[in-house]
Amino acid sequence: MSTCANGPPPEVARLIDRLFNFTPCMFIICDMHSGFNTNVPYKGKMYHVQTEDGGARNPMLTTLLYHKGEILLSEKSSYADVLVDDDWKEKVLERMKDQHRGIIKNLMAGQLTGEQAGKEAAAGEKKELTLEETIIEYIIGAGV
Repeated sequence: MSTCANGPPPEVARLIDRLFNFTPCMFIICDMHSGFNTNVPYKGKMYHVQTEDGGARNPMLTTLLYHKGEILLSEKSSYADVLVDDDWKEKVLERMKDQHRGIIKNLMAGQLTGEQAGKEAAAGEKKELTLEETIIEYIIGAGV
């Protein structure tokens, strides 16, 4: 497991790595990024979120949500509008993180699994989160 500056405390990083098989620095600026990959356990199922950068010649961010190898969702966004900016690399990285986190957040909210309608019907009920769900909520909320 690698560590990055400004990441979560080492004990949290080890727990995240052990539970989710990913290093929290995926959401922190490190030397080089070609994309993000995160395994997300949700309600007894393992989902995989992958975000890739098409590069300056194909300025497109693509995020895929998988379950058992099947693509459940594909979200694409262009960043051609920022290529003329001096700090375009930083802006692209921020957009990548936002898009990747957004898919994880929507997954954890049940919006990508067809559960949202059921959640809205039971809006008054408060479900206790599992440890894995609590850690994902922490990652999303803290902007890790």
